[in-house]
Amino acid sequence: MKPQIALTIDGEPASDELQRRLRRASASQEAGDRAGSLDLAFHNDPPLELPRVGVEIGVRMGYHGRELHRVGAYVVDSVEAGGPRPEISLRASAINWTDSATAGGAGPGMREPRTRVWEGLTLAGIAETIAGEHGLTPKIHPDLASVEIPHLDQIDQSDQSILTELGRRYNAVATVLAGRLMMTPRGSGQGADGSSLPAVEIDVTEASRWSISQDSRAELQSVTAHYHDFATAVRMAVTVGSGEPATVLRDVYPTEVEARAAARARLAESRRQAMKLSLSLPARPDLFLESPITLPGVPPGYADGEWVINSVSHEIGRGGTTRLKAEPRAT
Repeated sequence: MKPQIALTIDGEPASDELQRRLRRASASQEAGDRAGSLDLAFHNDPPLELPRVGVEIGVRMGYHGRELHRVGAYVVDSVEAGGPRPEISLRASAINWTDSATAGGAGPGMREPRTRVWEGLTLAGIAETIAGEHGLTPKIHPDLASVEIPHLDQIDQSDQSILTELGRRYNAVATVLAGRLMMTPRGSGQGADGSSLPAVEIDVTEASRWSISQDSRAELQSVTAHYHDFATAVRMAVTVGSGEPATVLRDVYPTEVEARAAARARLAESRRQAMKLSLSLPARPDLFLESPITLPGVPPGYADGEWVINSVSHEIGRGGTTRLKAEPRAT
């Protein structure tokens, strides 16, 4: 089967000529605050009229005669012409954390620093406010929506940064996709509505390379966090888990609930870091971030259970390749 890619430019299908001249394409998606990227290379003889810096490029990939899967949307950062081969290269960043202005053309972008104080809100309340300011629709997982945030200072900090900070604190992933601001539990393999995504079986015999690594040194058994008890003016400690290795978080949190959540998130992070999967296989554009996968062809005990994709790239040239990284699905 022959891989196929379809591009849109600011929402309109790319010209047949631009599609015909496309030599190579590589599109990546990254979890959290890491921006995905798009790289395109076009034959440039005779010279092409290429998209300008700042335009939006939509990407769908698949195989001829089959359904094409949406890979993502990207904003063009740079265009470069070179030789001796007549070729033009285009590089773009994923639109999930774009510096675009809010709807209507006013207000700071998601990456621009701002200062304000959040008081007496829930995680959903903060996310909904930020989403409204940027013309986005909020989609917050039910397990996260009611988390109370009594006080949060946003000092010279972008909205992207504050959402990423909250994600780390509460073991969540915040991202913007297709006009929606979404927050889901990290590694849950669930959608923002709380529904479980179906696991995709991957036949490792088709992979050109796969590896699974386990590092027990990275896995903590317990995490301690401190909070300030305003009633007694005493610094108190809470511990999640038990045993060694252990660590103590540096920050002092305003409430026991926030301290416990931070400790729980750090413990979950260490367990993700202890087990890692990487895989290269023929193009699979149906695989996307937070998609659960299983590897039935791997020997028992190596990769039991489900994994969740935290990084994926799709490349199309003369052939097609998908490279992904994954972590054990949260239980």
